[in-house]
This record gives sequence, C-alpha cells and structure tokens, in this order.
Amino acid sequence: MKRKKFIYLSIGGALAIATPTLYCSYRDKTLNKALRQPKFLSSICDAKTLDEIGTAYINKYPAEKKEDQLTGLLLADSTGQPIVKTADLPLLLDQKIIDDFKTGKTVVVDGWVLSITEARQCAFLTLVKK
Repeated sequence: MKRKKFIYLSIGGALAIATPTLYCSYRDKTLNKALRQPKFLSSICDAKTLDEIGTAYINKYPAEKKEDQLTGLLLADSTGQPIVKTADLPLLLDQKIIDDFKTGKTVVVDGWVLSITEARQCAFLTLVKK
C-alpha cells in the first residue's frame, strides 16, 4: 500500500470512529441538561433547594436511586413507552409535568407537592452532581 493511500485511510478511519463518539457525547450532555432541570421549579428554587428535594426523593424512593433508571422513567410517556423524539425534550417534560398534575401523579417531598416528573428531575440532578 502506498504511503499516501495509507494516510488517507487512516484519517478516514479516525473520523469514522470519532464522529459518532462526539455526537453521542454532545447528545448525552444535551439530554442530561434537559433531564436535570425542572423548568418551573428552577425559577422559584435555588440549586441547594433542588438538591435537597432530590436527596429527599431518593431517600423516600430508594428503588429509583440510579441515573439510568431515572433516565428511563423520565424519558417514558404516560403509558410507559420510551419517548423517541428527544429534540423537543424540554417541551415534552413540561407537558408530562402538566399531565402528572391532571392525573394526580404527585408526591410530597420535603414539604413540596410536586409532580412525579419534577421530583425525578430533582433526584436526577442530585445523582448527576455526585
């Protein structure tokens, strides 16, 4: 194999490996940011309060104390099916919170009456910070 061809193939191979890795890393950061930020609650609470809520939720529901488990629960619709379209995730999570309140899917955590989605977002935030 000629040196020039070898160099081109090496660069092409490196790009083929790096591109999906970089995309997944970017997607995961974007996804994590949406999952760990309860939009309305963030506007009325500081980071310390959100962390306290997340810790209290994890202590109250220890079965949901793993990041991947919370991710699965947050990325599921009301029927438990995974949400496929994550581009509009903040809007989908807002709608999920509204639906939680409409259907009575609320929890009392640390004196706060929250939708289960908001509480899980706080727990996710707490776990990601650790």
